[in-house]
Amino acid sequence: MTLHRAESGDAATTLATCIRVLTVLGMERDIAHVAKNDEIGRRLQDMSLQSKPARALKVPADRVAPTRRPRTLREVAVWGRAHGDTDSFLREFLDAFYAASDASLRAAMVAEEPPIDKDERTNAYLAAVAEHLALRNGLPIPAWTERRSRFLKMPFFTGGLESLKATLLKESPPAFRRRMIFVGADPLYRPRRDAVGIGD
Repeated sequence: MTLHRAESGDAATTLATCIRVLTVLGMERDIAHVAKNDEIGRRLQDMSLQSKPARALKVPADRVAPTRRPRTLREVAVWGRAHGDTDSFLREFLDAFYAASDASLRAAMVAEEPPIDKDERTNAYLAAVAEHLALRNGLPIPAWTERRSRFLKMPFFTGGLESLKATLLKESPPAFRRRMIFVGADPLYRPRRDAVGIGD
């Protein structure tokens, strides 16, 4: 059974299968945490200890899901490449960035250059994110954002709808527009930003 089939409901998903998935994702600690206060959690923990397939499933260390939010844009790039989901890690990073206690900490979170990816859009987008966050929050703009590899040669419009292009052309913040990335007026919005009130 594949994870996709289990998620989409195409196949019956047993408790043992759930245990194997949680183990591969490195979430045994979560099972143990739930087990302290929950009868079902105790049963899950017992099954995880008894499950030979769960112990047999091994994944490379760089493929194990991280147990914390990325603290730097570099981690976003590295984890995103390893797990094939840069967007999710970027959202988690933004939550951590907006929750950071002071400007020096936020500056450090964007200071280190992410590794160059084979995807030019990712390279340019991460540079736009770093520059936009710096401009919006009064931080130094990292020098790495000016590298030629951090700019697109052809325009890229998010959203994919032809009817949105004029709006995106008008609304895109400078850090994105100058890299030929066309996004909405507030592309890095997260509810946490409102809660802490930074960069308004």
